[in-house]
Amino acid sequence: MDKREYLFRARISDQVSRMLCASPVIKQMTPRQVATMHVFKHEVLTAFHRVYTEVPAKFADPLLDKFLKNLRAVLRDDQVPVEDDETP
Repeated sequence: MDKREYLFRARISDQVSRMLCASPVIKQMTPRQVATMHVFKHEVLTAFHRVYTEVPAKFADPLLDKFLKNLRAVLRDDQVPVEDDETP
């Protein structure tokens, strides 16, 4: 793993770990909901680790970038652009 990939993984881990910590929303959640979000964070980190263990960043980065942008649009109920490229 090169330094760039290591730093990228570290940034992802840091952001995902902050997702739940110190959020005012947590005070409104049940213990089961908090635990579910905790498991979600670990599963996301595991998925990122698995991808970058097998797929070079030069391939994974643009695909994940597009996927995450589209996911954000879906979550906001925006229009997701339809593209002609093939999805594996």
